[in-house]
Formats: sequence, C-alpha cells, structure tokens
Amino acid sequence: MKSSISIEAITTDYGNSQIGRGAFGTINIAIHKSPTAYTYIALKSVRNAMTLDLENLSIPVFTELAALRVLSQNGGHENVIPLLSVQSYESSGITFIFPYCPIDLHEILHSLRFRGGTKMLPSGRKSSLPNRLEDSVIRTILRDIIRGLYYCHSKGIIHCDMKPGNVLFNTSRCRFQLADFGLVQLTSCSISAVGLCTLPYRSPEVLFGSQKYETSVDMWGVGLILAEMLSGGRPLFHGTSVLDQLGKIIDVTGTPNAQSWDGIEELPDYGKVIFETKAGVGLSSILTRLDNNEELGNIMQRLLTLDPAKRPSAKSCLHDEWMRGEFSSRQYLINALVPEKYISDYEMRLDHDTNKEERAHGLEQMKLKAVEIAISKRKGLKQYDEHQEESCPKVASSLPSLLSSKLKSRKNDIRVRSTKSNSVEVVFET
Repeated sequence: MKSSISIEAITTDYGNSQIGRGAFGTINIAIHKSPTAYTYIALKSVRNAMTLDLENLSIPVFTELAALRVLSQNGGHENVIPLLSVQSYESSGITFIFPYCPIDLHEILHSLRFRGGTKMLPSGRKSSLPNRLEDSVIRTILRDIIRGLYYCHSKGIIHCDMKPGNVLFNTSRCRFQLADFGLVQLTSCSISAVGLCTLPYRSPEVLFGSQKYETSVDMWGVGLILAEMLSGGRPLFHGTSVLDQLGKIIDVTGTPNAQSWDGIEELPDYGKVIFETKAGVGLSSILTRLDNNEELGNIMQRLLTLDPAKRPSAKSCLHDEWMRGEFSSRQYLINALVPEKYISDYEMRLDHDTNKEERAHGLEQMKLKAVEIAISKRKGLKQYDEHQEESCPKVASSLPSLLSSKLKSRKNDIRVRSTKSNSVEVVFET
C-alpha cells in the first residue's frame, strides 16, 4: 500500500496547490519525479478513510481502491484514468495518485457556451473555436466514454456517477478517460449503495429509491452526457430536488407504469407520489438536433429509456448504427476543443545531459506553474459554484421530506385517498 513513486509536493512557500475539493477531501497538483521526466500528477486525499490502519479501510474507500486496482492491472485501459499509486497520510487519511489531466468534459462544454473566434496553434496557424460540437466530435467523445464503461462493466465495476465532470481529457494521449470512482459499486459485492449519483444525472430507478445498482445506471448517465453535448453544455434534466427531477424526466418521457416498466411497483419510493398520467413531450422537442436524424434519435431514446432493463449495454452501443458514422481525428479534438491555456507541456523530459542545476531550475519552474494552474482551477470552481447557486437553490434531497414540503405548499391542489392496503396515496392535480 505504500507509495512506490517519488513525489515532489508543492509546499505553501509556493502557494496553494489545491485544484479540487469535495465531501471526501481535496485534490492537489504535485510533481512525479522519475529518472526520465518530471511530470504533473493529481493527489486525491481522502479524509477519515481508515478506521484503524491501512488494513481497515472504510467501505467506500475500500470499494474505490479495489475497483481502481482492478482497472489499472496490466496497463489498464486507455479510456480509464489509471491509479499510479496509493499512500497513507496523517492518522486516518489515504491519497490516491493519478496522472494529471488539465481539463474535463464539463469544462469543455462550459467553455463552448461562452467562446468564439480563433486560437493560435503551435504551428502558427489560426484555428476557429466552435460554439457547438459537430456530430463527428460528439461521436468520438462518446466512443471513448462507452469504451471506458465497457471495460469497467466487463470487470464487474459500475461507475455510478457518470457526468461530464468525471470524464477527463488526457491531452498528452488525446483520449477521454473516466475518472472519480468514489461512488463505484462492485457487482460481485453485496455491499449496499453508499452514495448517490449527482442529482441531474441520477437514473429514474435510483430516484425511486432503488438500492440495486446495475450497469444500466451508467448507461442512463451516458444518455444524459450525449444530450448535454448536443445541447451545448446544458443538463437535460436539471431538477432542484428528487421530486422535481422526477417531474422533469416524466414531462419528457411520459409517466411510467407497470406496463411500460416491469418491476416499477417494487421500487421503495414508487407510489409515494402519483404523477399525472401524461404522454410526455418527447426528446426531440427539447433537442432540436434530433430532428431529421433518426439514427441519433434512436440511440438517445434507447439510452434514456425509463425501464433500466430496456437500456442498451455499453457493448451494444459501440455497434449502434449512429456509432458507425464519421469520427474526428485526435489532433482535431485538441485544436477544436481545448482552450489555449490548457495547451501546454505538463512534463520536463530528462536525459543524461541534464545536469543538476538544470533539473533544479526545471523543478522550480514547474512548481511555480503548478500554483498558477491551481489558481485557475479554483477560480473556475468558484464560478461554477456561483452559477449553481443562482440556477439551483438548495433543497433537501430526500423524497419523504420533499413530499412533506410539497404537501404544505400545495395543500389546496391535492387529494388524498385510502387504499386497500391502508396506505395513503397523494395525487397532485396539475
């Protein structure tokens, strides 16, 4: 479990090296020192990961570590972020060490909404910056994502948090890679779910309280990522609560029932709220790019099927008719998608002629640059948080409490009736 690689941390003398944060802890940028290169790496530090020592990891961290180790065996997969090493810190913390990827799909999609014009390529040629993704680009990105998922699923691993922010773009390899396995589930384990996928990307069965995570949970997320790429970076269903999220989905897909979704009545929270029976407006009404594109519409419809048993597998998606179309070159992805500030060298190559002074100077420059990267990342996170607060007011996310507040605010719009099983049905008149 001890780290087997040499790490040069960015001390506070240089500045704050934090590039991400969450309930788990923090992510910091650091430098991996090997005999042939100095390379940026990402350190994901998880607080309270161990109950006693490294042999007594908490269940979520143990599951994440087990999954990452399996996925990184024998060179791993080009579309899954590899785990380089693990080390312990302080009394109960653990640090996962990954390659550093400068940008993720969320940042790419977000930048598309606010940019235009041109950027200068290393060759001196100007390249136009699109404000929407071409089908060939979307298809190339989606293929990377699905290939990564197919690899995960073939190993008995369910990601459980598929969203653009967890799809990193490795600019050195020109590949999109799945990352952040903090909510991962193992199909071979009987451990119950310890977390929930980010609300706008949560599948309907999970919204209805299912504790049985299947690979279809990930495929719903793939459908929403595809929709977000088609819409220019806007989440398809952006609810402010579990109840609101379900309502937004049903507005589009129509109200599910036992005929359209086998087994829905067995879900824990199904029946706590009875939605108005409706046909739904359909995906093409909110994704205009589906018009006159039957093959694209078909794969979208299959991925965003309410019944998880009817969603396609990652393997079948790779052979879908729409996926047989044109793909973009890898170099074009960098030229068209990556803002200029992310086009940079993230390593210093070393050879026998690199003397001690040159190594020290290069390491110093990389540390200074790492702090600049961290400042830029934190600024982006702050802007995103402010945008989220404006567009998504904080609302409790448990269905029972949301139902209670809904009842209080709409007491004149509901009717309550007893059932044969002595339970109570609440029907909102919409």
